[in-house]
Amino acid sequence: MDLDFGRSLDRISKLPDSVLCHILSFLPTKYAVGTSILSTRWQYLWTSVAMLDFNDSELFNKRDRTNGIGEAEVDLRFTNFVNTVLLLSDVSCLEKFNLKLDSFCYFGIVKAWISTAIKRNVQKLELRYSEWHNFDGQIPIQLPHMLFICKTLVDLRLKGNISLKVPASVWLPSLKILEIKEVIYENGDSAHNLIHGCPALEDLHIHRFYFDKQKVLNISVPTLKRLVLFRQGDDGHLLSSDDDGESQHKLIVNTPKLEYLDITDCDSDEFSLENLSSLLDARINVGLCFSGPVSSSNLLKLLHGIANVKFLRFSSTNYDDYVLPTMNPLHNLTYLGLQDAIDGWNVDLLNVFLEYSPNLKVLVLEGNRIMRSYRLWSPPPRVPSCLLLNLKEIEYLNFGGEKHEFEVIEYFLESAEVLKNMTISCQHSDSWRLLARFPRASKICELNLR
Repeated sequence: MDLDFGRSLDRISKLPDSVLCHILSFLPTKYAVGTSILSTRWQYLWTSVAMLDFNDSELFNKRDRTNGIGEAEVDLRFTNFVNTVLLLSDVSCLEKFNLKLDSFCYFGIVKAWISTAIKRNVQKLELRYSEWHNFDGQIPIQLPHMLFICKTLVDLRLKGNISLKVPASVWLPSLKILEIKEVIYENGDSAHNLIHGCPALEDLHIHRFYFDKQKVLNISVPTLKRLVLFRQGDDGHLLSSDDDGESQHKLIVNTPKLEYLDITDCDSDEFSLENLSSLLDARINVGLCFSGPVSSSNLLKLLHGIANVKFLRFSSTNYDDYVLPTMNPLHNLTYLGLQDAIDGWNVDLLNVFLEYSPNLKVLVLEGNRIMRSYRLWSPPPRVPSCLLLNLKEIEYLNFGGEKHEFEVIEYFLESAEVLKNMTISCQHSDSWRLLARFPRASKICELNLR
């Protein structure tokens, strides 16, 4: 067995340096450096690896932390390890520099590490420091000024206790992917300055919490193709208007090339979505936490902005009756998923989508119940054209057996003339028997109960 292993090792060692370095690039730097003890052939190979991945919680195992070695000593060892790797590395163009810090305390040195990576023409930089709920007075990591004028950076990801103090002048000409999660915004212009200093940006992900200082988030990026926004509200204390009566939180999106949009927003008072002519797929979740229901006027602005969408998954806690007489038709919408909000999906909103989505082909009702509005649900005054001409598939997930649910399913079966399949997820045999008895307008409709 030993001889076979030796021959296998020899065959691997005979591969070109470029191939071996490529293999090592898939390992955390800790293990890549560890291969230096295999033989003289491997001793310095790791120094040519263009991907560096450091994680303070993995560099030393749990036994090191509980075997008489204090946290300060562990942090010192981690610092020395990173310093040594950066010193001995002979790579002039870093493909990736990944730094994940959990309980690390020597935050001052991190700025120097990032600067070193930038000087090595880094293409992908990922920095994660603790979690927002574990800050506990920790001093946030400060980013070097040179980060915001790095010409080689293509992918930038920041998460955790990081101070995003962005200068007025930002120029990241190669940046295509930007991900900012749970960071600390030093001023109200930080996100705006960063985003608008990226002329080639295609993929943007921003995860925000109620304590940040970005009252107005303006995303006007001509090149953007994918946008994910998460905004969490608090318990209501920060949701009041300013003294001048203006809205406290506003979201502005102006992205003519955007193809995918994912918004979870528990806090914004106003939405302004413009120039989304290329939008194909959208996931919208609004008013889901403590901010209260979304007004019909605010919802109308949002729906007008995504009028060209083809695939839509929507969730909202609006309790109004959804009287939207001036809503633009969603002519391109072929797939609609109404998802479970805090109180279930809203039957009034369902009527609105049916009326204004003439080409709808697939409808998915997700969640465990129907939201009860102030009045009982009643079917639309006239059968929507999508039920007469286009709606072919309906899926109802987590059927609960309530009266409203039976009424909705009965209406679809009696009105959808070209329906091919209705699938209902139901755990009650009594409900199955009742559902199977409903008359069907479509002769080819199959009722699938599971």
